[in-house]
Parts: sequence; structure tokens; C-alpha cells
Amino acid sequence: MTYKTKIAGPLILAGLIAAVVPLSAQAGVKGIFTAGLTAGGHTESIFDGQQYGGEENNYIELEGQKGTCEDEKVTFTGSSATGTDKTLTVTADYKDCKVGGMPATINMNGCDYLITQPTKLDVGEFTSKVDLECDESESMVIQVFLMGGVTSHSFKLCEITIGPAEELGHIILLNEENGPNGKDDITVKIELEKINYERHGACGTTTVKSDGKYVSSVTMTASSNAKEPEPHDFWISEEGE
Repeated sequence: MTYKTKIAGPLILAGLIAAVVPLSAQAGVKGIFTAGLTAGGHTESIFDGQQYGGEENNYIELEGQKGTCEDEKVTFTGSSATGTDKTLTVTADYKDCKVGGMPATINMNGCDYLITQPTKLDVGEFTSKVDLECDESESMVIQVFLMGGVTSHSFKLCEITIGPAEELGHIILLNEENGPNGKDDITVKIELEKINYERHGACGTTTVKSDGKYVSSVTMTASSNAKEPEPHDFWISEEGE
């Protein structure tokens, strides 16, 4: 039997630190991830996310060293059997990356991001917590290489693993109209801090550090689950609507 354990790390797909979000907002109206062909309806859907905003707005920072990936090479995927879900599981894929100016890889290693049920902050604005779920004893792995470019590299210099942790903060989710596919979509904003990680090899000692930071902006869209996907509206509705 396979078990899951939660770890916190770079994902991920945008948000705010827990301290920034008022506690009173946490007791607000709950939201539902909703997708369908028309507003008010819902149906089976697949989700796609795309990082945007460039390196200055999308990075992981570990002990002062920034890691970045090309916008078009950072994607997120998920699915819904009904088009209405309290939580959303998202798989991330990071390519064409570098850390401290050197080529690097970010391997999710079978881990998925879990976005918890949203809580309403304002009209069209919600907040959620994010967990990273992995198979037991697994973790995300960042490898830094001495030579090569972002697409080809050799001579591994060191490795960084993102260790077990929970609830590093709150992401912000914004309902947006007329997105890139002509349908409504969700903008996700992340700014997480105090990420736990371990350094191996030339990256440093194996002492666990907790000064990691992750910042990112992502657009999430929806479509039908078919060979020729049809765009769907994707938004957060209020529970009970």
C-alpha cells in the first residue's frame, strides 16, 4: 500500500504568507472550484496552468541564491470528474531552470500540489492553503550543474531537497473574465516563506534550513477531456450557490 506524506516546497503553482491574511477572513464563505461550458453549469474538465511574469516575478530563493525557470516551460495540470471540487490536485512540471546562474533541474519526484478549499476574501477573490503531497520517503529535488545550459547540462555540483513541512501560507485566487482561451479563468498568486530544505554536496551541509522563499504567478484554464479539447469556463463559485 502506498501512503502519502505532506511536504512544502516550490510549486507550485501563487499566494500570500499566512500572517498577511486576516484570521477573520478564514471564517468567511467557502468556495468551490467550478468548470463548465457555460457560467452556472459544470462538467468533467481538465486544467492547465501557465507561469507568467518573467524571472523577477517567479523564483525560488534558498539562502540568498535564486532559482528560476523559463515562463513557457513551467506548466501545471489537473482534472475534475464533475467540474465541482472543494480541493484541487495539481501536478507541476519545471523545465529550462537555473540556480545562481548555473543550469539546474527541478524534479517533482511524483509529488503533487493540493490546493485546499478556498475561503472568500472579497468579490471574485479567495484564499487557500497549499500542501505538497508525495509518496512516503519522497521529496522534491533540485539538482545544480557546473556546466551546460538550461536544456543540457553535465557534472552535477550539488543537490537540494525540499523537506517535510505543512501549510507555509495562503495563496490568493482571483476569478478573471475572458482569459487566454476566451473563457473565464483563475489567476493564482503565491508568495511563500520559511520553506524547509536540505543541501547536499557542494551546495553545503545537510543541516535543515528554513529560509526558503517561493514567488510565482500562474494562470489556470480549463477544457474538456477530449482529443480536441473545447475551452471551458473555470472559476471559484460560492458554496451553496
